[in-house]
Amino acid sequence: MSLDDQFNRENGTFIGRIDNGVYKLIKRIGNFYQDKTHKSVDSLKRSSYGVAGVSLGSYCALEPSIIMVLPSLACVSNAITNGRFSPKSSLEGEIQSEASFLPKNFVKYTDLIFLGLGSTTLLYNGIKIINGMASGSSQEMSRGIIRAQYSIGTILWGFGNYLNKMSFGDPPPKPKKEPLLERLKEKIRFSLPQPSPVPSPL
Repeated sequence: MSLDDQFNRENGTFIGRIDNGVYKLIKRIGNFYQDKTHKSVDSLKRSSYGVAGVSLGSYCALEPSIIMVLPSLACVSNAITNGRFSPKSSLEGEIQSEASFLPKNFVKYTDLIFLGLGSTTLLYNGIKIINGMASGSSQEMSRGIIRAQYSIGTILWGFGNYLNKMSFGDPPPKPKKEPLLERLKEKIRFSLPQPSPVPSPL
């Protein structure tokens, strides 16, 4: 068992199994990101928190809603500090929850709620945007767009929290490209007609 698995163990409950499935899915996304971009998952995590903070902040300004001000600031703080204010593992989340006299799986539940609520409301608001476009109702469409920002921010907040609880190795090195001049020479060489072979005399 890897160190990452030891600190993010499944507790055998129904919610625990769902959390474990989401954890494995996001872990694959993180590994795929590193393999394709050759960048650390930290950049993906910071981007997730940053976009979440901006989305929730703009929702607060346009709705207006004071409730999401603190989550917006929390996301921006995590984007700047690379997740310093969120648990680094499920075990750490359980310890923090119990120290705050909250249920042991409080952090696990909230992260799942962020993803579930965000996905559900994004689907609902997407339908409202399409209905608004079809009926020509700019008011319904604009309200759907505003509330979709809340959905996107909530999803990325939970996504960033999951990434923060994972450990990844170093990304693979970026393959070296040949100098531009060498690549041009190679293309020119293949594009020019090749001389026909001269038959040897009998």
